[in-house]
Amino acid sequence: MAMYSSVLNLAEDKAENFVMAALFCASEEGNVEGLKELSEMAANIDLNTSNKHGETAVHMAASGGHLEVLKFLLSKGVDISIKDKQGDSAVYWAARQGHTDVIRCLVEAGVSINTQNKSGEAALHVAARYGHTATVEYLCSIDANINLFDNLGETALHCAAWHGYVQITRILCENGAMLTLQNKEKETALHCAAVRGNLDCVRVLLEYGVPLNHTDKRGSTALQLACQRHNSAIALLILNSGCQLDIIDKETGESTLHCAAREGLLSVVQTMCSLGANVDVTSTDGFSPLHLACKFGHIEIVRCLLMVGASPDAVNKDGLTGEIMALAQGFTHIAELMTSVKGERRLALISQLKPLAQPISRVKLKLLGSTGVGKSMLVESLKTGFLGSFFRRKLYPAASSSTKHKTASKLSRQFSLPTPLNYTVGNPSYTKGIDVQTVSVTGKLGHLLILLQVS
Repeated sequence: MAMYSSVLNLAEDKAENFVMAALFCASEEGNVEGLKELSEMAANIDLNTSNKHGETAVHMAASGGHLEVLKFLLSKGVDISIKDKQGDSAVYWAARQGHTDVIRCLVEAGVSINTQNKSGEAALHVAARYGHTATVEYLCSIDANINLFDNLGETALHCAAWHGYVQITRILCENGAMLTLQNKEKETALHCAAVRGNLDCVRVLLEYGVPLNHTDKRGSTALQLACQRHNSAIALLILNSGCQLDIIDKETGESTLHCAAREGLLSVVQTMCSLGANVDVTSTDGFSPLHLACKFGHIEIVRCLLMVGASPDAVNKDGLTGEIMALAQGFTHIAELMTSVKGERRLALISQLKPLAQPISRVKLKLLGSTGVGKSMLVESLKTGFLGSFFRRKLYPAASSSTKHKTASKLSRQFSLPTPLNYTVGNPSYTKGIDVQTVSVTGKLGHLLILLQVS
């Protein structure tokens, strides 16, 4: 008798497992007719039954976006607020997949949209993280808690900014997302967007007045994070929005200018110099931005820093100057430049290169060279404002009478519409740099020597 009872119980368990499997399969696939037949055949079926993960038919229907299945389950009185073992509700599952119509149905049935799972996430968090714009817009329209923190201290805005969803970032800002909120790492949404290189999200955040100078746990601003990741466009955007220039990193004692000089971000250095950043600030190791530019071989940055008054004689805690650091790394061209601008000569160069209160009305240039070396061509280039076109193009010999028209046509094409020299600079009044060069241009008919003091 006991054996018969055990066999009977096993058969009943198998039948029940089959019914549950059919229930979950129909809910997951959106088979509402099959679900209706199943409920009629198995009158005692529990529609709130969960699998080993705590997931019910409602979860599966919501995740799959099967609205008709969900409506049928609701008509049978299922628990629409039930959570799985992760604390996820049906509305969370629907938001994760972007099924706005399912969320609307659940909300009309009385589900709370601000319910949080074990990670502290609500429907708005997950919709923002997975980029479901329409879902985020709907949740905002029904007064979802936009500034709700998850267990990491992050809001939906942090999620959108981190993943680069521009439209969602804008929607959240328009609906009152607080831009000053920081997660447990003390990062604002601007930190998240800057470190990930999401330029358009940064633009939106700046448009809505995000604070520029908040620091994270490590003492870094969004500007410093952008420089560390070589996101120069973001750094320039933040700089030109009026951020503080000389905020110091708590751990290293470095300013943003240190970071930009070390990483070779010329446009960032130029813009910071033009905005008045402190060029001689030293880190905890006694390094100035000029030291770092010399050490890592960024000669254009060296020129820029020298131009705005950075001291070439400054030493770090080991007594090393930038010149010695450059030599140690094999950057002899930088060491030579540092040598050439020491003492009074540096001051003289700076005084010559600094802009005057009034523009110079006339500049005299004397050209010396043999016939046919390109003096006339250089003058024409200067007239059009494209000196670079002269140096980039081949010097042609004088044309014979038989080829005069052909050569004239060729030269006309070359110099009538020269290719412009394009530079990406963050500030229109960026600081130029010091250099002293001898430029030698050799053509087929002779040699032209030009001494240039370049800024």
